[in-house]
Amino acid sequence: MYSSKEFIGYAKKNLVLVKVDFPMKKRQSEALKQANEALKRQFEIEGFPTMVLLDGDGKKLGQEVGYDGHGPKPVIAMIEKWKKP
Repeated sequence: MYSSKEFIGYAKKNLVLVKVDFPMKKRQSEALKQANEALKRQFEIEGFPTMVLLDGDGKKLGQEVGYDGHGPKPVIAMIEKWKKP
């Protein structure tokens, strides 16, 4: 979904994307483990994947756990809904 042309086009115009990997089997340095755990606590991550939308000041506008597999349109619609006051 994130690699679809539709989402990439939307993201280029509307988002600054940050991908954080929480590997289950891949080896990580201790520093990376600690950084990941700090992010997990900060954003109250309860499952994977989790998408978090922040504004320019770092205020959380929305958060969604999981992915329903229905493509970029519903995800973009959800982001747009979160962006509205």
